[in-house]
Amino acid sequence: MIKHKIWFILIISLTSRTIFCQDGYAYRREIKGVKDVYHSIPFPNDLYAAFEKYHDFRIFGITSKGDTVEAPYFFDTHETPPESGAIAFNLLNQSHNATGYFYTFEILNQTPINEIRLDFNDNNFDWKTTLEGSNDQKDWFTILDNYRILGIKNDAVGYQYTTLRFPFAKYRYWRVCVKSATQPNFDKAYLNFKTTENRLYTTHNIKNTFVQHDKIKKQTLINVDLVDYVPVSFLKIGISDKIDYIRNVHFYYQSDTTKPFRILTDANTVSSLDKNTYLFTATFLKKIQIVIDNYDNTPLTITDITVKGTPHEFVARFTESAQYYLYYGNPKGETPHYDIENFKNNISTAKTPLTLGYEEQLLPVVMPSRPFFKNKWWLWGVMLLIMLGLGSQTLKMMQKRQ
Repeated sequence: MIKHKIWFILIISLTSRTIFCQDGYAYRREIKGVKDVYHSIPFPNDLYAAFEKYHDFRIFGITSKGDTVEAPYFFDTHETPPESGAIAFNLLNQSHNATGYFYTFEILNQTPINEIRLDFNDNNFDWKTTLEGSNDQKDWFTILDNYRILGIKNDAVGYQYTTLRFPFAKYRYWRVCVKSATQPNFDKAYLNFKTTENRLYTTHNIKNTFVQHDKIKKQTLINVDLVDYVPVSFLKIGISDKIDYIRNVHFYYQSDTTKPFRILTDANTVSSLDKNTYLFTATFLKKIQIVIDNYDNTPLTITDITVKGTPHEFVARFTESAQYYLYYGNPKGETPHYDIENFKNNISTAKTPLTLGYEEQLLPVVMPSRPFFKNKWWLWGVMLLIMLGLGSQTLKMMQKRQ
């Protein structure tokens, strides 16, 4: 009887390992706190590397009866684009007096706006502007005063800053005064509403920041090493200089130190007129390099770098009581497709977040260099012998009973 149990346990252990290897999942994490039907599962920072490498994330649960169930989900990266739109308007008149040159616009449907962009066919200018609003063209209310707009074009820089930004306001008439001694070569204007604060950002931890001034190339190099490999879609350069400046800036990134730097986003500028913040599509990275062209100017004083990204999470539906786990790590796995992806808007935004446990390794990453069974047919042969032995033991026991 003891021999019978030993044979049985040996068979189960071998076949179980064989079946598990066929599943191919190398890792799993316990999902804690499931109570409702819909939950969000925020990504811990150490999961992003696996998210980039594998595409087979599955949520499996084991019920009290030992049955396996699967919970459908979809990814939410919170990368909603800023809401914006152009507002229809009429250019009522252009005039000037001793104060400057005036441009008056009439909004047809009195929609609130927070941005007016002016286009000029001038290359080099530096003007102060005033923006006013009115509902009857009699009483005018100041929105912006001495707001600076600037244009520079030379061999080193091509730059224009001509967008008036202000808190949302609602007037029928808008009047811009450009304080210039000579008539601007005004081309056209755009009246817009734009919301840029609707993204949810997480600030990423920086391991170290190294600033170097290259006198030969006349550049400032800023290397930023992050603590984790994470998605980045927001950068801000803190500069303490109070002088006026406009300089080209370039952004590069590394996913890891074994790969060369790649372009992170298109060429931009750092300017004393701007907040020096940059938004772009989420990119997974570990290191950022920022290059500022100083030309013949004194290098700027960099005080800090802020790096942010939109948080990633699973949004899952749990319909059965079970102990759930997140499985992943199958090199041959494919991204699952669930119906829930087509009904995201039907799910309440108030979803209780769950937590993921530590990563458990299910399959060895590095196989032994000299496996006991070099050929899979040896394994099947041994299993066949075991089954024959077990069958022989069973027949002997039946004969004894007779």
